[in-house]
Amino acid sequence: MVNETMLAIPQGALRKLEFLSGDYSGVQTLYPPGGDVVSYNVSCCIAREACDRFVRIEFFGEVPELGVETFTAMVTFSAADSCYKMWLFSSRSEEPLHMKGELRDHGLVMISQPWVMPWGLQRLRSTFVPYIDGSFELLTELWSPDGYVKFRQTLFRRRALAL
Repeated sequence: MVNETMLAIPQGALRKLEFLSGDYSGVQTLYPPGGDVVSYNVSCCIAREACDRFVRIEFFGEVPELGVETFTAMVTFSAADSCYKMWLFSSRSEEPLHMKGELRDHGLVMISQPWVMPWGLQRLRSTFVPYIDGSFELLTELWSPDGYVKFRQTLFRRRALAL
């Protein structure tokens, strides 16, 4: 139900994120600054919230020697700022990650506000790239004075429906 006390839901902008909807599994590779590269299995579920205003991302991974990593992210479109916004709540961080971004030819590109990480205050860029087979790649990079450097890369493959 819509009334004068509710802002319009950005349906058109959120429909453009439908390529993300689904249940996925994949292998994530982490490239920590000054550390060893490590790969591990991950899964995520992405769907529109019941209120229809947000896309919800639920992520789970078990990082070797570090343990379980989970996060819940909410993505929406801000008509006032003409951009996508994301708030990510991680099991490894006290404060949420705030990101803003836009759709580009190759996918959704989100850039964060500075965020406290084990290596100090960092700015991240995350790019969601859809593939024709229904999978998508998520590349997360850390800002450096010489440009962004690869931090985390995942190919998420859509899980088959159980019958």
